Amino acid sequence: MRKIELGIYRHYKGKEYDVYGEAILSGTEDGEQIWFVIYRPRYGDRRLTSRLKTEFTESALVGGTSVQRFVFVREFESPELKVIAEFFSS
Repeated sequence: MRKIELGIYRHYKGKEYDVYGEAILSGTEDGEQIWFVIYRPRYGDRRLTSRLKTEFTESALVGGTSVQRFVFVREFESPELKVIAEFFSS
């Protein structure tokens, strides 16, 4: 699975999210690598959130049509957000 591009994404329902990077679940019994995407909504309480990478990159059915759950919109403009993204991607 390819690396997630860092920046601003739009959910298929219309709201935007800041995507900071990826994290791996450590300590699985069978040694399987389970990846998560680390992100934060650009609305509401803006709580830092994670979602399985497989869920983040999957498609959703909308009116019988398959659409990407999250779509990359643009890179971060803010220097502060770029520093946060660099931290999570290092």
